[in-house]
Amino acid sequence: MTWSYSGDPDESPLDEARFLLGDTDEEDPLITNEEINYTLKHNKVTYTACAVCCDTLARKYSREIASQMGSGSLQVQAQQRAEAFTKRAAELRAMVISKVPAYSVGSDPSVDRPATFKRGMMENHNG
Repeated sequence: MTWSYSGDPDESPLDEARFLLGDTDEEDPLITNEEINYTLKHNKVTYTACAVCCDTLARKYSREIASQMGSGSLQVQAQQRAEAFTKRAAELRAMVISKVPAYSVGSDPSVDRPATFKRGMMENHNG
């Protein structure tokens, strides 16, 4: 398993994902290149792929909480990381939603303007 980051998110989807995840410190790697590339392959939008990675990291740290005994600082740290990744996943998903125009769902892709709605447009005028 590998980990890499060039420091230039414009260079590759992998680097963009690492940047969005905050996984840019090679001394503290969070997720492998292979895992990121898998989510990028199965999610067409980078932000959605990153949200999936955040969900994965939140589950990872949640397991650490469950496996640690007592109420030590490691347990608190794992809990805070799990919560932070859960929050980041929600933020990334919100960014995806905010970038999709409301009128694009179900509309003709060749039309780049909202449909015009008017009273009576759904009435049957043929009968």
